[in-house]
Amino acid sequence: MAIELTTQSALGLLLGDPAGVGPQLAVRLLAEPLPAQVRLIVVGRRAWLRRGAQQAQLPEPDLPAMALADLDTVPIDCPILLEPEGDDLDRVPVASVSREAGTGCMASLRTVADLVARGVLAGFLYGPMHKQSLQLGGSRHPDDAALLTELFECPASAHEINILDDWCTSRVTSHIPLAEVPARVSAPGVLTAIEQLHAVMQNLNLPDSRIGVAGLNPHAGEGGLFGDEEVEVIGPAVEEGRRRGIPVHGPFPPDTLFVRLADGQFGGAVTMYHDQGQIAIKLLGFARGVTVIGGLPVPVATTAHGTAFDIVEQGTARPHSLINALKVCSSLVTNNRKWSDAS
Repeated sequence: MAIELTTQSALGLLLGDPAGVGPQLAVRLLAEPLPAQVRLIVVGRRAWLRRGAQQAQLPEPDLPAMALADLDTVPIDCPILLEPEGDDLDRVPVASVSREAGTGCMASLRTVADLVARGVLAGFLYGPMHKQSLQLGGSRHPDDAALLTELFECPASAHEINILDDWCTSRVTSHIPLAEVPARVSAPGVLTAIEQLHAVMQNLNLPDSRIGVAGLNPHAGEGGLFGDEEVEVIGPAVEEGRRRGIPVHGPFPPDTLFVRLADGQFGGAVTMYHDQGQIAIKLLGFARGVTVIGGLPVPVATTAHGTAFDIVEQGTARPHSLINALKVCSSLVTNNRKWSDAS
């Protein structure tokens, strides 16, 4: 998808699943001083924002509403609200999976996809969404990355990249059954994960651009004793990454890769499946991590945590991850490198 951005292009902020903590996180974010260069279009129903404010026990953000047709002509000099249209979007059950919540998320995502295509948005961030609700609302995909791949008509699958402070991680497979992982770990898939991680790390100007790659098997296969994926699949992909100028190394035993990361040997890590990397990175900083969806035509970021139905009514959700997602998304846009390099 060819995107023509202008200096007036704004950032989008989606409230996420209206049944979860997303709306109250957005309210807390909007109560903070925004960076001077950020022009924000909030996408969601005012009813969701109002409920989020009540949960957080904060005043409802006073956002002027704007029609979709006016966004091309009216300057955006303060945060504005754009309400996606649809039936029953204001009647979403709290803290539960529902078709209404999924429909609202799908309407919001389609709205921002249209705004990106028109050059109105230079990137966007979104509050956490529930995968079951998304499917009830019409998604045919197991996760956000696959859904966004379809919405933006990307030639290759988008990948989730996790950011925690100055560390980045990506993974070759994501939301699939563990039994399917070995068959889905391919040399092209490993190389794509390496390249997308490298592109994001470059765009963020991280201090250490070196990448370590995990093996699939215990001890990284022990020379073929515990499996041959490292020799036949992962190792050749790492070599090809180096041939393309990426400072990538491995494969390393999965149980020591994050020890190496913490010791300063690498700034990034590529893992083979979801929990192999997620357990480590969430242990190191669950509440402040950010997920970037690499391989899309513009920067897209979200929280590294989920909808947190269990604490929605308590109003205690911490906004650090969403605030960091705004910072990361803004930085990626400001650096103005060729984002398509990550696809």
